[in-house]
Amino acid sequence: MVKRKQSADVDVVISGSVLTTRSIVPVEAGVNWMSGANPIDYTLADYFGAAGGDLQSGANAAAADEILVPKAGGGFDIYYYQEGASFGGIGYRSSVNGFTDASATVLATVGNGFVLKRKGTAYNQVDDDSTCR
Repeated sequence: MVKRKQSADVDVVISGSVLTTRSIVPVEAGVNWMSGANPIDYTLADYFGAAGGDLQSGANAAAADEILVPKAGGGFDIYYYQEGASFGGIGYRSSVNGFTDASATVLATVGNGFVLKRKGTAYNQVDDDSTCR
């Protein structure tokens, strides 16, 4: 992470090979800074799976793992996988809208990451996108 103290933008270039196989990302309880391993845009469903994968689900964001996606102007949009709620159904939801499916929300664009606040126990996230097939 680069914290820029000047107002002008700065370009940071990281070079290397594109990963063409699955990768395993260890996820610990607490705050995890994450990104996709491949140069593609990931949605919530792409990265974690349509049914929430190993995320801890809950009736609201306070009970579930929270996925924090940076906003362009600063701050974060918060998402979670909802199950067990009295309303809104099952699936990815925004912390400000428990009714609307958010599975197609872009989680991370190329060169950007997100934060996963893991409330459950540690697990290994498998990064297995279409470039690996």
